[in-house]
Amino acid sequence: NQAIQGHPESPRLWQLHIDGILRRIGFEPTTHEPCIYVKHTPTESIYLLRQVDDFAVACDDQDTATKTWDELDQHLKAPFKREQGVITRHNGINIEQSADGIKVYCSMYLEKIISSKTFDMTTSTYKPIPMKSDNAKMTEIEMTVGPQDVDEQRKQQDEFGFKYRNATGELIFAMVTCRPDISFAVMKLSQYNTLPTKCHFMAIQDVYRYLNATKDEGLRFWRPKPCTRLPKTTSVQPHDDTHILIIPAENKAIYTAYCYADSDFAGDRQSRRSVGGIIIMFGGAAIVYKTLLQRTIALSSTEAEFYALTEAGKLVLYIRFVLAELGIEQTEATKIYEDNKGCMEMTQALKPTKRTRHVETRYFKILEWAQTDQIKISKIDTADNASDNLTKATGRILFHRHNDTILGKRKPLYIIEHNYDI
Repeated sequence: NQAIQGHPESPRLWQLHIDGILRRIGFEPTTHEPCIYVKHTPTESIYLLRQVDDFAVACDDQDTATKTWDELDQHLKAPFKREQGVITRHNGINIEQSADGIKVYCSMYLEKIISSKTFDMTTSTYKPIPMKSDNAKMTEIEMTVGPQDVDEQRKQQDEFGFKYRNATGELIFAMVTCRPDISFAVMKLSQYNTLPTKCHFMAIQDVYRYLNATKDEGLRFWRPKPCTRLPKTTSVQPHDDTHILIIPAENKAIYTAYCYADSDFAGDRQSRRSVGGIIIMFGGAAIVYKTLLQRTIALSSTEAEFYALTEAGKLVLYIRFVLAELGIEQTEATKIYEDNKGCMEMTQALKPTKRTRHVETRYFKILEWAQTDQIKISKIDTADNASDNLTKATGRILFHRHNDTILGKRKPLYIIEHNYDI
């Protein structure tokens, strides 16, 4: 009557078993994220996150959480191992809850992977960046091919003291959970897992040095108002920058999501494919982010931006569906901020033009989404477009400017306007 761990059928049987239990006690899974459950009662909403057999419950008080665990235990042969109180760690991710907000980071995981490396972790600057942005360095990374001889590969690996593929794999976990600042570097360096050369090993080392210097950084989400039950934390300060940043008006709204989208043009020197970057902001920081090497070779910068905009539209619709099922419906069209004028004109034309007749039909779906008021394309200056960080290796000033936005280091306007004492 029990599925053997490791058997091909075990995951499916566990999913059916635990899903049935959660439904019986009143929880319903969201359609697009079936591991997020919600239970609405007349007095409150209870949220449950399930990752295989690790659970986290979000509710207003400890008694509600305890009651939820007790109900689950009644349907299981062995009770859950519980960690009561404010959550501090879940599935390898550190969580810091304070009066002003919630910080999601992975310092313990980073310490673990950094400690396994034997090279020097010190940096030449106190404000490091994950990847050097000079043109000569990027050309070397993209155009240099490593040795094909197995003995030469092993010799190179021994010289640096770590396996290249393993190193990029370790970075991917940090990237997808709470470190969007290394997205472009990890995407780019992962392309050379098969035949890395010395410059790729050295670039990976730079990413590890950056993470070592910033291991306590992560995504910081800001509460609508202070939670007096929790302690105050040291206020975070964004990096010094003389640029006057234009912040989207949606930053004033507590429960409104908005998006940045950007793309370079033929940035990959070998394939001439473009790299798109997408960031969806909510609660002061990024909740969805993506760096993608576009499958289609764009013939112009406008076309590359159009492809990125379509991908952004798909992610925005996904987030709108998830938030609606969690009781945070987006009543107005979600804004996508774009810095390419030609791309915006294409979305407003509502039909292909002479310059876009070769573009696949599926990319024009975004025109329908804009027409039905699910999304709205708005202009933003390139210097203020935070998704620029996800499309290329940027310089130190620009990197930190955008990174402070993505990670939520700046207080949202809804905090500043209410002048909360946090």
